[in-house]
Amino acid sequence: PKPSSAASDVYKRQVPYSGLVRESELWRRLTEVLGDGYVRSWAGSQAIPELGSRTVLEALEQGESPKTIWRACWTLLELPDSLR
Repeated sequence: PKPSSAASDVYKRQVPYSGLVRESELWRRLTEVLGDGYVRSWAGSQAIPELGSRTVLEALEQGESPKTIWRACWTLLELPDSLR
């Protein structure tokens, strides 16, 4: 499924990293591990148990913090500690 235009706008935003996991940093990290061609599809279709079975896009739209979303993705994808 194609993300909503609001989600696409979130994906395209470029905000300097300040030590917090902002939406732009979440997208950068997800793109790094999933690839540019797959990240949007995965974010809109993969239900994540730690997010109450919501997708990344649903969690963002419902106001979940990008940091919480990233940690849930990190756990689900079984990524190394160095990417936490």
